[in-house]
Amino acid sequence: SDCTKQELSTLSEVQTGEVNGLGLRPISNQDFIRHTNGHLPQVAIEIPNVKRVKARRDSQYPTKRDHMICKCLSLSITYAATIGGLITITGTSTNLIFAEQFNTRYPDAKVINFGTWFIFSFPIAIIMLVLTWLWLHFLFLGCNFRETCSLSKKRKTRREMLSERRIHEEYAKLGPIR
Repeated sequence: SDCTKQELSTLSEVQTGEVNGLGLRPISNQDFIRHTNGHLPQVAIEIPNVKRVKARRDSQYPTKRDHMICKCLSLSITYAATIGGLITITGTSTNLIFAEQFNTRYPDAKVINFGTWFIFSFPIAIIMLVLTWLWLHFLFLGCNFRETCSLSKKRKTRREMLSERRIHEEYAKLGPIR
């Protein structure tokens, strides 16, 4: 029958089974393979409905910066999985296809193995990781790298000071290493 837009969005919220409103949900292997044909790294994150995030942002995140950090961290997981998949032959199916095509086309040149693939792809992955970090930082947190990368002492809250003191007390109770 006729459902309103509000009813449909409420129905989809119930069916997705979100955890803590972050849009993350566990998926089974069969669901993942059916949706991706098995050709993507195994990380799945559902992007929450934009209207719901805007409506609930005030209660979920204390500041807009916290909201942007949450977005940045969510995206960084997917980018890291993709970059990590490039490092090994079995990381993605395209790597395996390339290795097989190379070995078929040049049968006498058995040079592609895990070691040579890693040596070739590791520098590329490091460069991609740094560029991705810079891009995500600029996109979500602006270009204030001095604040983010600062090693200076920032003013700690009372709770942080109490936690730090408690950790030092517990560490002192451990005694010396024998």
